[in-house]
Amino acid sequence: MLLALALLAQAGHCEAGAELFRKGDWAGAQRQVRAALEQRSTPYCEKVMGVLYAAAQEYRKAEPHFAKACAEAPQEIDACYFWARALYSLDRFEESLRALERAEGATLEWKLRTARGQAWDALGNEGAEGELRRAMEAKKKDPRPPGEVDPLLALGSFLYRQGRGTEALTLLENATGYERVAPYHYQLGKALLSEGQLERAVQALLRAVELQPAYPEAHGLLSRAYERLDLPERARAHKARAQAR
Repeated sequence: MLLALALLAQAGHCEAGAELFRKGDWAGAQRQVRAALEQRSTPYCEKVMGVLYAAAQEYRKAEPHFAKACAEAPQEIDACYFWARALYSLDRFEESLRALERAEGATLEWKLRTARGQAWDALGNEGAEGELRRAMEAKKKDPRPPGEVDPLLALGSFLYRQGRGTEALTLLENATGYERVAPYHYQLGKALLSEGQLERAVQALLRAVELQPAYPEAHGLLSRAYERLDLPERARAHKARAQAR
């Protein structure tokens, strides 16, 4: 009975931490989850702690928490998937693919295919584009609005890096439902800039930093766009924002 009560209290700490994170209180969330883990490690709490570190782009700290959650409970929603994404962010692509195999059944198909396509791309696998397109088809079955992790954005980035800027721009311009997704506007701005459409690129990138003010990549591209428009003061301002990581 006492053990059951302790486990309930710990789960409460973890859920409270997750709720604080959803509200934007990263430090408070960490305190709650760390307190729970000091009592006893559980896959859910390990996953939540990994998410907190990953949100701060501290992937080396996130990875062991996700690894532990996946090893102990591969059926825990997205635990192995999050582990795969952390490994990908650390350039450990082969390991990321192996983690994705363990994520089957606990993660949506489109997310698995997107992650697999990106890892294949990093490894030079010719199947990457096809997998990203299959991820886009699978995503159509998910009624939830798009977010930062999205197969269309992954495919747009792939096409751009392949030197297929016109295709990337067409893909992005025909997309709907991404009005409040900052990485979408960043990708659109990057494609427009590569096509020489400077004014439109600036508008897209300004929307990206409006939605996500601390977006160094978008500020960096804005700096380049303003330089090409011969607006040095604006270019310097955004260059400073890009460097203020």
